Parts: sequence; structure tokens; C-alpha cells
Amino acid sequence: MKYANRFSVTLAMALLLGSFLCSPTAYAEPAAPKSVDELLDRVEQSIKDLPAYSFDFDININVDANGSKQSIESEFDVKIERPSRWAVIKQSGPFGATSISNGKEETVYLPMLKAYIVRPLAEATGENNELASLPVTFLGPAGKVPALMGEGLKKLILDGASESKLAGEEEIDGVACWKCEFKQEGLNSQLWVTKADHPLPRRVVLVPDDSSKSGMPKGMSLTAQIDIVNFNAEPKFTDEDFKFTPPEGVRQADSLQDAMPKPGPQPPHELVGKQAPTFEVDVLDGEAFKLEDVLGKKVVMLDFWATWCGPCVAALPEISAAAEEMKEKDVVFYTVNLREEPEAVKEFLKEQELDVPVLLDAEGEIGDLYKAEAIPQTVLIGKDGRVQVVHVGFGGDAKKKLIEEMTALLEGKELAQETLDKWEAEQKKAEAEEEAEESEGDDAEGEGADVEVEQAEVEVEQ
Repeated sequence: MKYANRFSVTLAMALLLGSFLCSPTAYAEPAAPKSVDELLDRVEQSIKDLPAYSFDFDININVDANGSKQSIESEFDVKIERPSRWAVIKQSGPFGATSISNGKEETVYLPMLKAYIVRPLAEATGENNELASLPVTFLGPAGKVPALMGEGLKKLILDGASESKLAGEEEIDGVACWKCEFKQEGLNSQLWVTKADHPLPRRVVLVPDDSSKSGMPKGMSLTAQIDIVNFNAEPKFTDEDFKFTPPEGVRQADSLQDAMPKPGPQPPHELVGKQAPTFEVDVLDGEAFKLEDVLGKKVVMLDFWATWCGPCVAALPEISAAAEEMKEKDVVFYTVNLREEPEAVKEFLKEQELDVPVLLDAEGEIGDLYKAEAIPQTVLIGKDGRVQVVHVGFGGDAKKKLIEEMTALLEGKELAQETLDKWEAEQKKAEAEEEAEESEGDDAEGEGADVEVEQAEVEVEQ
């Protein structure tokens, strides 16, 4: 938890600093700043002087865990129009949310919860912002809109810094920049600011150090970098730029609490019952694999994982053992490694003494197709080519459960339909219970609602 909190602070600083970049406009030799404080004052004012602007930026986090490397990327599209219209839109990656203001109210879309909240602007920017308690990895820049508009940016950058200094000049992508360096407990960071009369940040790099203060696990290192592209200081916005259209399957929640997952049964994975997405990819041993070659002919098991994921590592032997027991039958098994280098995967398998077939999803494209938003994720595809089972996470009985499910699929059973029917019955039961609570106090209506609950319970049991 200590590491997670420090990482959130690290990423928050990166997101906010990286959110402001001027285009590489040529200026006469600008006056060099005499201190970091002076430079940040100029940066903050430059941001506030822009009536409207837009840009895209990439967050790239590189993790090295005992030689196993992973790169995690998230992309955002940002549009700002003063005084109160903005669109901070998550385009891709595991981090962040979307925040859109039409000037009257803000809509916050939380992809991890598949829900969105609409609230007054005063609530979005005031002290009683309920979303402020969420970690930055959950919201990304969508949780810091005032800072995106330059309010309190200098204070945010210097908060917690024990040292700050100007560190000369460097070019970033051909643009002359002033460089600043900061130190705080457990963290080193660098900020590059365009060398201009109206300076704005160009790049941010953050590196937790190897001290115990960083909270980094032993043997792990991390570098977070923000790169900015497509900055436009004279955008032509329309009302459509600040309009939110809910994605399919996303619900509106009344509050953050309402958006959170409710206790009890959760809905099936969105791919259950649907045709399995096809793909072609390299195998770790150098061959190529096409899902189409086996789709509709065999039962297919895909396990999405990464070497840095503890539950994935714990699950692999169980899943591999289940596949081994079914290998003489019409079952095809592959693990799908997400975004790691082949040599790192080979070294990991050697150390763990694991012999499993590995598909190399270098860009995470297969993971995206199969909505692998959390890992490990194990997918069973039936002989009909449809996704029949999706397990997210790892349970101690994984081997036994997978063998039972693969056997059932080989026998022609419709596990996906059973799952969907059960979920529908559970929803009916929940609705009946809610109606019973609403009608409590009215004897006649209460008796009718009790009958509906009993009927729903029978459907769930069936």
C-alpha cells in the first residue's frame, strides 16, 4: 500500500506537469530564469494566458521487476476552453477516466466501474469533491481539472520537494528547453520547460530511487515519462467537443458510492456468449498461431498473464496442470503474455521451471480484444467458436474447476447460456426484493411482493 500511494503521487505529478506544452514556436532569445520559483511562476502565468488549447499526451511507465520488463501506456485527449468548458478524454490504456464539462455540469466516466456520474460544476471544482479521494491511477488528469487550467500548479509541483534546481538546457525533440530537477523523499524527477518568453512544460520524467523511502519492492525499478503531441493553441471548438455520449453497456450512477460494485453476484464478463475475437500472433518458440485454425474445431483455453503479476504466477502451475490433463482430448491451450520482452519471458519460465506455450501479445492488442482489464484472466472457447467461460483472478480450486468446465464443453454443454440465465434470474430476484422493500408497510402489496421474491428465488436455484 505504501508503494501504491507513493506511485499515485508520482503519477499525479507526471500527469499534471505533462498536461501543458507549447508548440515549438521560434522566439527571440528569452530571458533565462534565475530560479525554479521564477520559472514556475512564468509557466503558471503562460497557462492562464491561453483562452483555449488542446493536446494529446502519452503516459509511458516502464517497470523492471528482477529483469522482467513491462511497459504500460495510457493516452489522453485534452481540450480546454475558458472559463468552464473542458474535455479530458481517456483514449487507451489501463489508467484514468474521462471528464467533460459543457460549462454547466460535469460528466465523469469511470471505465473501471463501467459507470458515469453527472454533477454540478461547483461540486467538481469545490472542496466537497467526492472523487478527490480516488487514487490518481483511477482518475488520471480527469481528477485534477483546476490544475490543468493552471490553478495552483506551482504549489503542486513544489509540494514535498526538499530540493529543486535549474539544471541547464537540453533539446527535447528538437525544441530548446530549460531543465529543472527535483528531489523529495524517495523520488527524483526532472521537468523540461520550453525555452521561450511564455514557457510551458514539454516533458516530465519521474524515477523513484532505490532507498527504503521510495516504497519500491526490492528488485523493482520504475520510470514514468510524459510526452506531449499535437498541441494546438488556437483550436476551433464546437459544442460537440464538450458533449458526452455513453459507451454501450455503461450506466449512469447517482454518486461515486452508487457507481461502486455492489456486494453479491457480479455480472458476467461482457464476452460471455459472444463469438471469440480472432487474431494471429507469434509464439515464444518462434512459430505463428492463428486462432482461426482451431476455432470451431476444438475447445480453446487462453490464459492472460504477465511475469510481474503475483496472482498470475500463482495461477500458472494450476492452469498448466489442468491443460496437461486434457491434452489428449480436443483441447488447445495457450498462455497470452501481455507486453513483455521474449527474453524476459523465457528467463522467467526457466526460473519457475514452467513449460507452457506462450503467445506474445507485445502491444496488448489481444488483451484489448478479450477485455483483459484485470489479470490473470482465463478464457474458455467452445467448439462453436463462442466464449463460454471467463475467469478473472485466481482461486485455489482452479485446476479442478477448469477440468470440469472443459469436460462439459467437450460434451456439448452450453456453459455461457447457463451463466447468462443465472445472471438474469439473480437480477429478477434483486428487483423483486427491491420492490418488496418499497412496498413494505402495505400488507396487500407486501404479500404480492413476497410471492415475486419466492418465484425469483426458485428461478435462481434452477
